[in-house]
Amino acid sequence: MTKEPNGETARPETKQPTEENFTILTNNQSAIEEYNKGQSFDIYPYFKRFAMDTLWSCVFGIDTDMQNNINDPSLIFSQCYFEEQNSAKVLVLLSLFIKELNYVWIKLRYINSFIRYWLRRIFPFTNNYIQEEPYTRIIREAYKIIDEHQQNSLTNRTDVIKLMLESVSNEDFIQDDQPSTMKKEQKDDGDEVSIIRKLTKHEIAANILLLMVAGYETTSTALSYISYILATHPNEQVKLQENIDAYFNPETDEDDILSYDAISQIEYLDMFIRETLRMYPIAPVVINRQSTEELNIKNIGTIPVGTCVAVDMYGLHFDPDLWGPVDPHIQGVT
Repeated sequence: MTKEPNGETARPETKQPTEENFTILTNNQSAIEEYNKGQSFDIYPYFKRFAMDTLWSCVFGIDTDMQNNINDPSLIFSQCYFEEQNSAKVLVLLSLFIKELNYVWIKLRYINSFIRYWLRRIFPFTNNYIQEEPYTRIIREAYKIIDEHQQNSLTNRTDVIKLMLESVSNEDFIQDDQPSTMKKEQKDDGDEVSIIRKLTKHEIAANILLLMVAGYETTSTALSYISYILATHPNEQVKLQENIDAYFNPETDEDDILSYDAISQIEYLDMFIRETLRMYPIAPVVINRQSTEELNIKNIGTIPVGTCVAVDMYGLHFDPDLWGPVDPHIQGVT
């Protein structure tokens, strides 16, 4: 994010594209037909396409129509990133659980991509059997997005890519030992000057990859869990709707109904989402960290520097000492 001249933090302008994409979702004929059957159906694919459309509009400043075009290449390759047969997914999981061998996993991923690329290029018939690595395709798409923003000023909206490009460096890479973020440097006369670490195109491309893949996956998963709770607990759905209706008056507050500041003030909505994510945490197995200093934990012992620590998210989220006894009216969450 950037600072405006008045000192306020600039946020991407998200109201219009989000509202338009949600309208497409709620009017989706295929979903309506499934609902009219009166049977349970999988809403997850619809949320995936909705999340991706919104992501491209708000983050990249590019209007797409993935909710109606289920064969959109960017959507397909983002989904492929999480498929079981994606070899890169295995290496990513290994890097999360065995960080000490990260160098090996990174090299194996490069070798895997290298072999795929040259087999497809030298022997075209292999294209029917060997898919392009999703990572390679998405990174290439990321550089394309950056170039189009720089050359054509694709949008007047304040999207995330536009904010990042305002501080882009002309260098492709910056060494690890160079100044990071904002740092103070001592001048000869004793004064301090700020050194601002700029983003490189490579770093922006990596962020686009992260947003395109992980952003849409986690958002659509969270929306699916929220919909499941609302569908299986009608009383909660009614209570939440009453809270929203009590806060907004569509006749007088129409212009602000989707503003970030207004929605963030609905406390019960925030609590409902947080409680849903407590019961159904997103990506619970990837919350791993590495200790940067020696720690001594009671009843456990000493944790040396460099030790990988995996967080037991389910244990924390359902610990009765933290949250109290399980609500008997909520089934299927223990």
